[in-house]
Amino acid sequence: MRTRGDSVVVALTLLIGLGEAMSSGLGWPWLRLPAAAAIAWLLTRRRRAPLRVLVAITAVNLVANLALRAAGHFLLVSGLMVVVAIYALVRWSSVREVVAGLTVVAGQMLVGFFVNPNWSPVGALLFYGSPVLMALAVRPWHDHRTTAGHAVDSRGAPARRSRAFRVFRAAGVVMVMGGVLVVSGGGFLVDQFHTYVTRTRSPRMPSDWLVDAATLRRAAEASQGTHGPDGAIIHTVDYPHELLPALQVPTYSVEADVTVIDGEGVLQHDPKDPVGIPLLEFLEYAAIAEFPIVKLDLKCDRVGPVMDDVREAVDRFGLDPARVHFNADVFRGPGVDENLVGARTDLSFTDAMYNLIVMELETSDLVRIAEEFPESTIVISATPPKGPQDVGYSETHLDRFLTAVEEIRAVSPSQSLVFAVRGDLAARSGSFLLDGFNAIDDSYVAAWWSLDVPPTRAEIEVLRAGGVTFFDVGSDVAE
Repeated sequence: MRTRGDSVVVALTLLIGLGEAMSSGLGWPWLRLPAAAAIAWLLTRRRRAPLRVLVAITAVNLVANLALRAAGHFLLVSGLMVVVAIYALVRWSSVREVVAGLTVVAGQMLVGFFVNPNWSPVGALLFYGSPVLMALAVRPWHDHRTTAGHAVDSRGAPARRSRAFRVFRAAGVVMVMGGVLVVSGGGFLVDQFHTYVTRTRSPRMPSDWLVDAATLRRAAEASQGTHGPDGAIIHTVDYPHELLPALQVPTYSVEADVTVIDGEGVLQHDPKDPVGIPLLEFLEYAAIAEFPIVKLDLKCDRVGPVMDDVREAVDRFGLDPARVHFNADVFRGPGVDENLVGARTDLSFTDAMYNLIVMELETSDLVRIAEEFPESTIVISATPPKGPQDVGYSETHLDRFLTAVEEIRAVSPSQSLVFAVRGDLAARSGSFLLDGFNAIDDSYVAAWWSLDVPPTRAEIEVLRAGGVTFFDVGSDVAE
């Protein structure tokens, strides 16, 4: 007998399939919609044959995901509906079938570690464990058998159970799983969301931006020993056509925006931009060229893969970790307000939520990096506002900078530090700001300007008088 729940499950599965088939960048839409249709049809039979339905959906997932992964495409999104089959198995099957089905689930979980770069032990347990616990919470354990998905007792009469008690149990499970989600930082879900958004929104890199790897490597080798403090400060080298000029002229500092896609570090500011050079490849060129400063501006709240790439570059390419600067915005800057959920109010709702979920880092991320790379430099910065502003940094902002210093120096007392401030805002601040920064040992202030708010000579002179020596002006204004 079909229920209203069946209609909801079918509609949701088909909606997911249609959405992923129409999402550019995921790959193979001709496979995604038929697979979703097959999964939807199977799920309508989940009560009558829970184990067979689970095995069939697992098979669809396995074949589709192996093929998609081999072709470099995103995994089958509608395959996430396997959680409904898992719930049905534990809710309505015999204990023997539950054990057999969970063995199949364990096998699919193991395959997930090979086909999904974003997979993690905590993520896997959270994803597969939630429907199991939810079903266990409402399963009538005194039943002897089930008929068409309806529990009956030993006399064939419908089994009775206190609805309030079952709701209480289910609520307890939800609270436990919610706690696991919070403790794990939502890493698995965030990584899946980030990768999906990036694949669907990122445009292709224009052909005139492309430079082959051999040309970049030759330029890096030829430039070795030519870069120094008198060289240029290059604000962005996310793409080959930006990196090549930095290799061809004397350069002091290069800056790359770093995110994590499919578990791997890449250069990209956000999904509205094309995906750039793989982080490890960029670090190889930077190590060969021996840039004095290699600044990694972190744009994703996942520092683990970035740290892995830096460690590998140190071991494989001889990258000097003392040349690496790790930068992150770890609190709100002047003119950046937030709403009730903590998202920025100066962006559209979509962009604000994406920034909140994926891009915004915390001081704890910088602390983690400092523990791993005490020779490197940590750059502390605040989320900048859009466009011109009439206000500067306040004493509250200074306190937050200094609090971050305390947390970082608590784990790495000799860590080199940089305070990155937007030049026009810093010039409008009182002398307390630069005085506070200058009081911190083994640190300096780096002033930069937004492209839509170019620097003025007056601002540069105000900051120079306050002790600022590093200027990333990003324009033709002379220092």
